[in-house]
This record gives sequence, C-alpha cells and structure tokens, in this order.
Amino acid sequence: MRDLAAIQTATRLVVRGDLIFTTPAGVVQIVSGTLLIIEAGWTLDTPWLWVALVLFGFAGLCWLPVMWIQIRMRRLAQDATHLSQLPVAYWRLFNQWVVLGALAFPALIVVFWLMIAKPSL
Repeated sequence: MRDLAAIQTATRLVVRGDLIFTTPAGVVQIVSGTLLIIEAGWTLDTPWLWVALVLFGFAGLCWLPVMWIQIRMRRLAQDATHLSQLPVAYWRLFNQWVVLGALAFPALIVVFWLMIAKPSL
C-alpha cells in the first residue's frame, strides 16, 4: 500500500489550502478583473476579453467539483486508517481530480496570456 499517513496528510492540506488560498484568490480575481474591465473601458464584445472570461468560467466550473472531490478523498483517506489499502472509490475520485485539473490549468494559462497579449482575435 502507498503511504497512507502521507496521503491522509496531503489530502487534509490540499483541502485546507484550497479553502484558504484558492477560493479567496478566485473571488479577488473576479472582483479586481471586473474593476479593471470597467476602468479600462473594455466591453464584453472585445474578443480577447470574451474568450478570457469564457475560459475563466470553464476553469471555475472544473474547480467546483474539485472541492467536493478533494473533501471526499480526504474523508476516504481518513476512514482508511483501519483498512489495508485505500478504497477503489478514492482512486476513482483521484482520477477525476487529475482530469479536471488537467482541463482547468491550461485554460487559466491561456487566460493569463490573453490578459497580457490582448490579441486582436
């Protein structure tokens, strides 16, 4: 079996980190981004901005189930203390977590690039 204690610690800290850092960062990005859009006089018909907002929304939609998945994974890892291995459900959730992260991360990289380059699309 993989190191259960390490997995328990990691899942606990990942959930805590997302609640402490990722959630507030997302809120700050939405608020500050909206204020910057207004201040700069951009409109939603600006192509690069529209694409960036759609991708940011997509990443957010990926993140919402990730929080539930991480909490469930943490619970399954904690409950596995008396088992010889983590349940199959844990690894199924882990795979979903990886896929959602693999989809959201590149979307946010493109958003970052769009905000810097502001290409004419």
